[in-house]
Amino acid sequence: MILQKFPGGVLSILILWLCFLPITGDEPPGIIQESYSGFYMKNADPAFDVVVRGNYAYVASAGLKILDVTHPSSPEVVGFLPSPHKTLLTRLFLAHPFIYMNDGKNLSIGDVSDPKQPKLLGSFTSPNSVVDLAISDPYVFLAEGEKGIRILNITNPSDPKEIHVNPIHADALFSSGKYLFVADRIRGLSILDISTPTQPKEVGFHRGFPGADSVFVSGENAFLSQSGYKLLILNVKNPVNPTVLWEEEKTSLEDTGSVQAVSGKYVYTHTRSGFRILQWSKTSEQPVEMANYSVDHSEHLFVSGSYLYLATGMQGLRIFDISQPSKPRHMSGADPGWVKEVLLVGDFAFITNGHYIHILRVAQPSDPKEVGRIDLNPPSPYSYGLGSAIAQDISFSNPYLLSTSISGMGSSSLAIHDVSNIAKPKLVGKLESLGMASALSISGNYAYILDETPLVIVDISDPSKPKKVGEYRRIPSALFLNAGIDVSEDYAYLLQDKLLILNVSKPSMPREVGTYPTYGNGIFVSGPYVFVAGGFKGLTILDVSNPQLISEVASYATPSGLPNNVFVTAGYAYVADGEKGGLRIFDVSHPSKPEEVGYVDTPGEAWSVFVKGKFAYVADGGGLRIYDVQNPTKPVEVGYWHAPPVQVW
Repeated sequence: MILQKFPGGVLSILILWLCFLPITGDEPPGIIQESYSGFYMKNADPAFDVVVRGNYAYVASAGLKILDVTHPSSPEVVGFLPSPHKTLLTRLFLAHPFIYMNDGKNLSIGDVSDPKQPKLLGSFTSPNSVVDLAISDPYVFLAEGEKGIRILNITNPSDPKEIHVNPIHADALFSSGKYLFVADRIRGLSILDISTPTQPKEVGFHRGFPGADSVFVSGENAFLSQSGYKLLILNVKNPVNPTVLWEEEKTSLEDTGSVQAVSGKYVYTHTRSGFRILQWSKTSEQPVEMANYSVDHSEHLFVSGSYLYLATGMQGLRIFDISQPSKPRHMSGADPGWVKEVLLVGDFAFITNGHYIHILRVAQPSDPKEVGRIDLNPPSPYSYGLGSAIAQDISFSNPYLLSTSISGMGSSSLAIHDVSNIAKPKLVGKLESLGMASALSISGNYAYILDETPLVIVDISDPSKPKKVGEYRRIPSALFLNAGIDVSEDYAYLLQDKLLILNVSKPSMPREVGTYPTYGNGIFVSGPYVFVAGGFKGLTILDVSNPQLISEVASYATPSGLPNNVFVTAGYAYVADGEKGGLRIFDVSHPSKPEEVGYVDTPGEAWSVFVKGKFAYVADGGGLRIYDVQNPTKPVEVGYWHAPPVQVW
């Protein structure tokens, strides 16, 4: 939906308009669904930690959420255990059949022997903040920062008993055998012998790493992290005398991450904005970075088999296929982002991503590569980030790429870039003050721009001097949906709060020739038919052979009810059906009887689709998905490009 592309400043204006509309019927899909302890969750609960055993993933959320991940691309919630203290859980430890849950102060113990019917057994409230926990059955160790380590006996999980408090400063813990490894921001690493839990004894230490706030142990090696800026690997075969094997230091703009999993020769580190995969097979060699995957935010990760589970805070749980460590593949979970429009020209795909337009070479669909980029907000000492332009739509007129954008201050513009040198796009023309320009279509020497007026026509015969030559004005409804525009021959088809058809044979004098009471999020004209995506109907097909007598010939309800876009070619309609519907494929060779013949779920939200040859290219928020649709009944993903996260405010 185009409204969701707008930055906050403009969206807030539209929300005010919405406040005056009557509320009827059920809540539309995609609206906030649940609130809990002051946190609002859209579509999916938050995820602050995750552990996996067998076919089940246990997620720290507004309570304990249990997912069946037999099919990682479509995990299913099978169990839920509410937080007894009505707080968000932040840390988990699984020692089957028991799970230990921390919310920063309270330790709760659950029985998950039956994942579909988890049970709360007992809880313990600490007088201090709890930043981490470790288990060495039958004892729980709670890290309480400068307050020390609180030790509980959990022989009876229903009634955990405090048995000792050790005054050592503790910011992170890891238990291995009879030893407890303690990361201490003040002193570095301490190694405690906990064979007598009431009398932990320090037997070894490493003091050359102040600021340590994370520790992980695998075999003979301990991995320490210092706020993500330093990573240290120690050999702790002899706990009395740890020895340094390797140390990595990053700048403040980079992130080493903290190690949270080791599997075979691979080390997985959780970073502030994603994860890294390092290859490290021999202690005598330096680790090699295989992948550095960025998302907006991340909290914890867990590796099980060929899959990596990433808890991303308020954005929920994401699952990645890491069978190829150098190419992690996003399998499921919301992938919020700004990749919302895609356009194919030859061997290149242009995709919008916030204030960037990325240019990818897709000659080999299985391996798309970025070869160029357009920044719609070139650096300026006077901008202060207040008027950041967010790309709305793109179109192509050889050799120029045209784009509309709208800023947080409510102004918008048309930009024209020469992309004859694909690696170095050059801005050659710009037209400012276009109202709230959104959708864009090109026909001949004219660019047709949908805004609230609702149409502006721009002469682009001289790309360096685009000029407004015509416009069509009407009184907008209280809620205007700048959803889509398409131009075919002498007609412009505008999808706003209704379908509006204008005769533009004289661009300076567009005139209305037909209207129809429908609305939606995307529009595509094919012959005498207009295909509309959205409007709570799903896919609607209209006969516009006579613009003055428009008739609906068919509609088909899609799972989301509010698809974002549609592309029609060779007798098939490809529908980008939002977050819930993925990519739907319809046989529309008989427009009055559309038949859904194929479907594939997209891990992110399917925003738009472009079909070229035997491939469908889908912008799904977090990146570009490429599907082989030669057999429309069985679309198969063949390639994926993950977009870097962008800050749009």
